[in-house]
Amino acid sequence: MTFYIVTEGNTDADLLRNVLSAVELPPFHITSAGGRSSALPFAKSIITSRQSPVAVVLDSDSLDPERTREQERMYSDLLRAASSKVPFRVFLAEPSIERVLFDDSDALSELLGVPISDRTIEEAQFRPQEVLDELLEQSGKFRNKANLFSNINPRAAKSFAEVPFFRSMIEFIRHPAPLMAAHMLAESSANVE
Repeated sequence: MTFYIVTEGNTDADLLRNVLSAVELPPFHITSAGGRSSALPFAKSIITSRQSPVAVVLDSDSLDPERTREQERMYSDLLRAASSKVPFRVFLAEPSIERVLFDDSDALSELLGVPISDRTIEEAQFRPQEVLDELLEQSGKFRNKANLFSNINPRAAKSFAEVPFFRSMIEFIRHPAPLMAAHMLAESSANVE
């Protein structure tokens, strides 16, 4: 059975492909839905037609953790209606997947070949895309974010794979059913409180 990962766009797919290739995983296929609004219907289609596990990776586009959790619950509810026991999980990068790279600023710094200050890391929590663009310009090693994401070296990829966002995705890919159940229980208990 092939595992599917649905992303908003091609650059996110490239980043995930490179980071996830650094670890041993069962067969998986990453596909871009061509935009945020298409990601959930596309994932729903995979769940119903192929009966294959799916991870949906989206930007939360929010700095508010409560809003991000609410989005995750809402998206999960939409997929749960179609899942019929097919494992799935929604992964929201807060506020965007670019911010996740700053969780291992040493690997990002080494990859770009420029130092990254604590102030820059702090700023990236609020404006990750802009800060990454500024670092790319300083670096000169990559034309743009898409070029960076599609050319992450194995050493950096292995390091990024240890970041909690990617680590939880890796665990879900390796063990989709148990984590799905735990995730649903956590959501159920959160809704009871």
